[in-house]
Amino acid sequence: MEFDLGKFREAPTEEQLFHCSKAQLMSIVEHYGIETVSVSLKKYELRARVVTALIRQGVPLSESEDLDLSDGSKSEVVKLQTQDVQSVHLQELELQFKIKQLEIEAKDKEEGRKFEMARLQLVHEERMKELEMRSFEMQSQSARSHIFCFSSV
Repeated sequence: MEFDLGKFREAPTEEQLFHCSKAQLMSIVEHYGIETVSVSLKKYELRARVVTALIRQGVPLSESEDLDLSDGSKSEVVKLQTQDVQSVHLQELELQFKIKQLEIEAKDKEEGRKFEMARLQLVHEERMKELEMRSFEMQSQSARSHIFCFSSV
């Protein structure tokens, strides 16, 4: 089976992708502007990334080009593929939302920890000042009682 990019663009199928060489897969990558794909990938990894990218771009891939479907069935297949792509997109959006929620929760927890540390620091400083005042008062009382002892004599 010889690969024809023009034929693939008209009716892309997974079967065509399966029979592509790495060079042919790279021509698909270039044509569809697929990023983050390297020639150093193994063929099956490259094919998997191409399929994923095409689905994300909304390119309907049928399973086989040999399927003999009536016009109604073809539109039904396209409809199902579109629903699959929308479902994948929805799942992707849900994951992005969950990530944002977790980031916000982490930020809130971090701010809560910072607030608690600042509060504890203030409590510590307040207690240290109280201890200093008690120490000063005790020294003052000791000095008064020492002076009182000398003045009584």
